[in-house]
Amino acid sequence: MKPIFNLILDFLFPPLCLSCSEKVETKFLCPACWELCALPDPIERCRHCFEELEEGRGMCGECMKEPLIKTPRAFVFDRGAPIRFKVDQLEGFAAFMIYQWIQLDLTLPDWVIPMPDPISKKLAKEIAKSLSVRYGELLQEKGGEIKLRKELEEDLDLLLIDYLSPLSWLDGASSAISVLMPKRALLLSLFRNTSSQPACPINS
Repeated sequence: MKPIFNLILDFLFPPLCLSCSEKVETKFLCPACWELCALPDPIERCRHCFEELEEGRGMCGECMKEPLIKTPRAFVFDRGAPIRFKVDQLEGFAAFMIYQWIQLDLTLPDWVIPMPDPISKKLAKEIAKSLSVRYGELLQEKGGEIKLRKELEEDLDLLLIDYLSPLSWLDGASSAISVLMPKRALLLSLFRNTSSQPACPINS
C-alpha cells in the first residue's frame, strides 16, 4: 500500500526542486541545480585567495602583491549555490568540506578551529571527529573584532572552519592566528563570502 500511496502523493503534490521549483525525480534539487553546486577545482583557483585564475598561474596578481587575507583560504560552494537551502544538514556539509580539503592535498591538521558562530562550531566538531584530530574554540568575537581566546603551541597545522563569515572577520581570524606562528594554516569556508556583514548570529 505504501508505494501506491507515495505515487498518489507524487501525482497530487509533485516533488519540486528547492531552488527553481521545477518538478524533480532526484532528491532536493533538479539535475541543473545540482550542477551549480559542483565543488570548485583547486587547480583552477588562486592558491591563496581561491578566486578563479587565468590559465597557467598558481596565484592571482592581487595576492602576489598584497593578499586581502594573510592566511590562505578556500571555500566549498559559492554563496549563491542552490544547496544553501539544506544548510540544516550539517553532517552532510561537513563531508563536503572534508572532500574539498582532500582535493587541496594538505597534511592532516593538528587542530580544527571554528569561527565563533554556532554553525561554524558544529561543522568544525563534525570535521574534527571525522579526521580524528583535536578540536578547539580558539577564537572569540568582541565588539565586532575576532580575537584569540587562548594560545596554542607553535609550529602546528591549523584548519580554520567557517560557515559564511564576513571578510573583516576572516581577516581578523587570520591576523589572530598568525600570532601563533603556525607551520601551516588554512581558512576553509562552506560558502564564499565577499560581504562585510555577518551571515549568522554570534553565539560564543
